[in-house]
Amino acid sequence: MIKFLSEQDFVPDTELTQILHFIDFSNDTESEWILTGPATIRRFSITFDTLDQDLLNNLTLKIRWDDRSADSIDLRLMDFFAASQTIPTVSNLILSVDTENDTDTITLNIDLPMPYMQQAVISVSSETLLDATLELSAYLSIDDLPDQAWGYMSAQFNETLAAPDLDPFHPFFNHTGRGRLVGVCAQLQGQSSTGIGGTNNYSFLEGDEIAMIDGAERILGTGTEDYFNSSFYFRDEANATPFAQYWGKSVDEANDEENISACRWHLFHDTIDYRENIDFKLEIGPLTPEALKRYRTVAYYYTD
Repeated sequence: MIKFLSEQDFVPDTELTQILHFIDFSNDTESEWILTGPATIRRFSITFDTLDQDLLNNLTLKIRWDDRSADSIDLRLMDFFAASQTIPTVSNLILSVDTENDTDTITLNIDLPMPYMQQAVISVSSETLLDATLELSAYLSIDDLPDQAWGYMSAQFNETLAAPDLDPFHPFFNHTGRGRLVGVCAQLQGQSSTGIGGTNNYSFLEGDEIAMIDGAERILGTGTEDYFNSSFYFRDEANATPFAQYWGKSVDEANDEENISACRWHLFHDTIDYRENIDFKLEIGPLTPEALKRYRTVAYYYTD
């Protein structure tokens, strides 16, 4: 099994080396960046102008490790940083945000260890030329790999849109094989419905998380905001704990649209391991799919 991701795996054995890669999308629609190993990416960051957010939402991020035949990460760049709906405003140990005073420049960081042996091939692409720039940063610990069995950092994107024949569940994460789930970030958009306690703007959050792991039900939750270590429909506008965070809570009464973004990180003694398969899903409201407008989630996991 994948055994690393103890507290020690977040402490590099060597000094970190920062490598920068600048992309101007007014000149190129695709840029490839190759990092040589052995090494572990300790922090992966993007720096951009917040005024370009809508343009950057069109970018695709792909990462392929070593001699693997397929990309382990292939999704929209801003979804990988949970920023396509609303840019994160709060930080914790894994997903953090840095701002520059008196500017519109912002940096988003993911601090999950990403080990590789020979190379990491990172590409960012757009379908068309864009009047936008982007800076990528990788903080590497060179010649530093976990001393236990380890897997490659991977990400799975899932999206559910409102539809008449909608299944009342949103897929958080599905995978066949062995692996370790270490986090889920969600960008949720719903509308009011009549559920528990009557009609409520955020009743779509009454949905429970359910996980079948290696053929048996192992997780049965108590509500969407509970899963993200919150309560009372994310009572505050934004909040963060060491391993969870939420932000971007808003209500548009005119269009009956409610938004929230949140992340939950399963680390150390909270990792979710599976040997054969996992089917992790989220109920939509109190089984009222009409409450959903759009759910987008990214699951972060390691697999060999």
